[in-house]
Amino acid sequence: MVKSKKNEVLLDNLQGLLKEFSNLASEPFYKSLDAIIYCIKSGEGISKGATKFTWGKATAKNIATKHLNERFIELVNIYHVYCIDSKDLMYSAVGKVQLPSEVLIHNSKVEEWILIVSEITRYFRNTSNNKAYHDLELMRLVILVLNSHLFKKEVKSCPACYRVIRNRVYCWEHSSKLPSFHRSIKLKEILRNEQQSVRFLKDREIRNILGEYPSGNKLQFIQIIMCETWDVASAAIAQLVNEYLPSLQKLFSEKLELECIAIKGNDLTKNFDNLVDFIEWTYSSRILDNRFESSRSVFWFVNTLFVADGYFKAETQLADNVDKRFKDTNSRDEEIIRLKRSGFSIRKIEKQVDVNRAQIHNILNKWNITG
Repeated sequence: MVKSKKNEVLLDNLQGLLKEFSNLASEPFYKSLDAIIYCIKSGEGISKGATKFTWGKATAKNIATKHLNERFIELVNIYHVYCIDSKDLMYSAVGKVQLPSEVLIHNSKVEEWILIVSEITRYFRNTSNNKAYHDLELMRLVILVLNSHLFKKEVKSCPACYRVIRNRVYCWEHSSKLPSFHRSIKLKEILRNEQQSVRFLKDREIRNILGEYPSGNKLQFIQIIMCETWDVASAAIAQLVNEYLPSLQKLFSEKLELECIAIKGNDLTKNFDNLVDFIEWTYSSRILDNRFESSRSVFWFVNTLFVADGYFKAETQLADNVDKRFKDTNSRDEEIIRLKRSGFSIRKIEKQVDVNRAQIHNILNKWNITG
């Protein structure tokens, strides 16, 4: 029997994924994942005696080798044939992609593997090979869940937006290494004060306590989306987006190439076969680029939609504030020069006028301002 609380969370997450992908993944692969859950439940490991119930790297590798590698090799071989026939440049990268059992136990290799696998998944989706697409996507999510468990990683979110992150404080779009990091700080401040996003941001702060599939949720939209058929759920999603998420309404209608901005349930059923397909599309690089979100929980999906809408509003507000402050580049330059002559450092000027350091240096050099 599994004894640790963390293993119970792991089982909840894996069982939740299997439930979301029921009737989508191929039957043999679905049974393989069910077998993984059985192994964890029963405490199966390669060690004996006192360490029998320790579910660590060696056991994880053994289970992944037994239940994931074979199907992964089949799918990659299908993609290899396509790459060779089409002379696709991704072939050289995919040709070297490691097996799930190898990536799973090396935390530093997961991010690159996820990106390569996402490319292969996109191919299967575009060619309407639905079973292959769902098998590989489910495998990608399972590897993320297992890897996070092995390395005791809690689910973390970027403070400046809605994305799930792994090894950073901020996501790749808001990294402190980017020249525009000062802008990310301002986005964070605006987002935290965005009225509609506040309750959802608070939930994100205790996500590891709530779990991936919280019980007793009172938000009606979540209950409908989670429990009803795709026809009914799609109508609920359309209503949710139209009434509460104007930024996402505009984004979705543009990406789906709809004639009007208002989204209808049948717009979603025409483009997506089921709820999971729609969630995958929303998290994909084309839309929200939430690549490290391993859950397909409706609760956290709706949470992400609300926070993402708040983030896009924050971006618009920040851009509007900059535009109102500087109607033209000359007034911006004059303000930078004034601050510099008043003794402000480059760092303080950067925060004051929302222009990155490199650009400030260029402006000062342009007007021959030194010191």
